[in-house]
Amino acid sequence: MPPHTITYAEREIAFQLRQTARRTLGITVFPDCSVAVSAPRFVPLEEIRARVQERAPWIIKKITHFQKAPPRLPPRQYVDGETHYYLGEPYRLKIIPAAQNAVRQIDQQIYIYAVSPSRPAVSQLLEAWYRQGAANLFARLLEQYQQKMERYGIGLPTLKIRKMRSRWGSCLPRKNR
Repeated sequence: MPPHTITYAEREIAFQLRQTARRTLGITVFPDCSVAVSAPRFVPLEEIRARVQERAPWIIKKITHFQKAPPRLPPRQYVDGETHYYLGEPYRLKIIPAAQNAVRQIDQQIYIYAVSPSRPAVSQLLEAWYRQGAANLFARLLEQYQQKMERYGIGLPTLKIRKMRSRWGSCLPRKNR
């Protein structure tokens, strides 16, 4: 389906339109600077264009934000010498065949000792190491704030670490997420 377009401040905004059985109009700007609009089936195209026109300043702001952001990392290969990030700092992977699986961070390198140094095995070891590091860091942070939370009658929340595609985390008052 060809994209639809509107013009705002001498700038053309192209968007893909998907009309579904939803109640409200939704606009999403993706990191590749593409724009998607989801709208109810019963809303006429001219009304959709008008709503996109109203939201044009926000759309342009998001596109500008993504254009200024550093480029996305290529898909990870989990090979010796590849750069991975930990707590915002770059580290080089050093993969070493070993009798026992282990991961160690020394200086600017992450050493992965693997019984089977295949890509899936290295990926699993590194992800488990990241999870353990996150659990330790978040547990320390929760302990720091525990006294403040107790003052307001808030108990220590349950910490769950999950792999999420688009959200960094959640904290809801009545639910464990």
